[in-house]
Amino acid sequence: MVKEGRKKMTASAFKNAVYTLTHKVYNGPKFLWIGQQGVPEWLLYENLDIQERCAVDGAYRMYAKRETEKAVLIEFDTEFGYITMWAPKSVVKGF
Repeated sequence: MVKEGRKKMTASAFKNAVYTLTHKVYNGPKFLWIGQQGVPEWLLYENLDIQERCAVDGAYRMYAKRETEKAVLIEFDTEFGYITMWAPKSVVKGF
């Protein structure tokens, strides 16, 4: 309506509207980030038990051990050894 000239808007109201539309708070899933790679927390809760999740929280690094067309086998290097899990490529970041 403002663009069509049917409604008047002050300059400060316009700036506030632009800021509100461009600076939205991220409400997506939380990620476990190790370096530049991230795995969603919901995926960890779905695939790992409580001991493995605690170990993965303190992991030194994670990397892709194997890849298929749609999934990646992630290996976490922890102080308790290696923990692996499959994850869809569409939800992980940085692999």
